[in-house]
Amino acid sequence: MVISAIVFDFDGVIIDTEKVCFDAWQTVFSEYNQVLPLEEWVKNIGRAVKVADPHKMLEELTGKPINQEQLLLHARKIEMAAANKLEPLPGVIKTLQAANDMNIPCAVASSSSRKWVADHLNRMGLEHYFKTLVCREDTSTHKPEPEPYLTAVNRLGALPENSIAVEDAPMGILSATTAGLRCVAVGCSLTKHLDLSRATWQIDSLDRFDFMAV
Repeated sequence: MVISAIVFDFDGVIIDTEKVCFDAWQTVFSEYNQVLPLEEWVKNIGRAVKVADPHKMLEELTGKPINQEQLLLHARKIEMAAANKLEPLPGVIKTLQAANDMNIPCAVASSSSRKWVADHLNRMGLEHYFKTLVCREDTSTHKPEPEPYLTAVNRLGALPENSIAVEDAPMGILSATTAGLRCVAVGCSLTKHLDLSRATWQIDSLDRFDFMAV
């Protein structure tokens, strides 16, 4: 297979923000003497529109109203403090550099906001590896729909069948494969136990995958 483009998910693939977000909400829940069930939280991973609402869950668990805006700001503050210390996951820089050396353009296709993705890429010095970012604001539909990946490969001037996606969660894998890309699944700390079997390849780390050998 001749690779024309590589499209990366961001959260859980470039850096493990998935765990940071869960840990932040777990801290908030503990302040109310409650526990946030991981099996509920993972339903949100890879989605722009969340199906498990932590505010609603906490109100139901405590049986009392909680100010939503204040709760979200509190959780976000905890999350940001931890996320700003994160480094790229193993194999990310090696893969990006290899793609750069082979003149294979790369993109991000994420359900997160452009500010979230761009700020972290800039902080880690990775922004120059990506020709384009497709974020939540850029598409009318989101993962698991194929539009984010179709938009990314179109911007890169590539065909889906000649492109590879890198994902960590079932919703993202479905988005990529429905768009016609082959997909590498590399589970992060929260998603490695989920069903990633729809992917073309499943690996433990990007360090263990040779994109040039596919």
